[in-house]
This record gives sequence, structure tokens and C-alpha cells, in this order.
Amino acid sequence: MLNLALHILCIIAYIGFFFKGNYMRRLLLFIFIVFSSFMSIASEVHFTTEDNATIYAELQKRGSHAVLLAHGAIFNKESWGGV
Repeated sequence: MLNLALHILCIIAYIGFFFKGNYMRRLLLFIFIVFSSFMSIASEVHFTTEDNATIYAELQKRGSHAVLLAHGAIFNKESWGGV
């Protein structure tokens, strides 16, 4: 998702370079904000298991497929790399 946001930002900068009018810049900024807001819609959820552990997750309510990434011990979601 971050790659898509960066591509959109590059396109906006490219178009804004050729169309120097204030109206065009505002329009492109609005489009970028709308697209980036759709990509960041996630809420943090948590629940407690039977063995009294608490599991935290980021829930995104879109699409028909799901991906679950679990970690343990010394790993965290930053150690997953570019997943």
C-alpha cells in the first residue's frame, strides 16, 4: 500500500510541475488525500485468550481475503520486512 501512495505522490508532483496553476495543485492535493485516507483505514483491536494472553491486531474492513501474520519471542511486525 505504501508503494501505491508513493506512486500517486510522484504522479501528483509530475503533473503539478507542468500545471502550475493554483487550482490544479489544490485538485491534485485533494485527490492524493482521498487516496491516502482509503489506504490507512485500520483500527487497532485486541482480545484476551483462554490462557490470559492479550493479542493485538490492526483490522482493515475491506476485501474478501485475509492475511494473518503472527510473531513470538524476540520478533515483532518490524522484523517482517517488506511483507
